[in-house]
Amino acid sequence: MSRAVQLAGQQLTMHMLAAEAGQISFAVGSVQVADPGQAGLVAKAMREGMLANLRAKPEQIQTLTDGHIIVSGSSPQGQPLKMAARFIIDGTWVYQLVAIGPEQALQDDIADNFLQSFKANKTK
Repeated sequence: MSRAVQLAGQQLTMHMLAAEAGQISFAVGSVQVADPGQAGLVAKAMREGMLANLRAKPEQIQTLTDGHIIVSGSSPQGQPLKMAARFIIDGTWVYQLVAIGPEQALQDDIADNFLQSFKANKTK
C-alpha cells in the first residue's frame, strides 16, 4: 500500500509491504526524498513516528551498536511484545524495516536475519 505522509516537514509518499509469518509481522516501508541531504531528517522522523505510535517509553528502547532498535512493550491486551527495527538511507531513498510480535516469538536471530537481509531493488 502507499499513502501520503508528512515527515520532517515534507509531503512524501510512503510505500509499505508487509507479511506475517507465524506470530510475527514483517514490514518494509520506503519513501523517496528530492534532496538526499534531507534523508537523515526523514529517517529520524520515521523513527520518532514509529516509537510514538508504539507509545514507547525511553526505558523500553534499546539502540544496538549496529543501529538496530529493539523495543519491548505490550499489546493493548497486555501481552508482551517485542519490535526490532532498522532504518537505511540509500541516496534519495529511506527504508524502514520492522519486525514485531509476541516477545517469545520474535527471537533475536529471527529479527537479526530479517533486518540484515534487506537489499534495495534498484532499477535504472
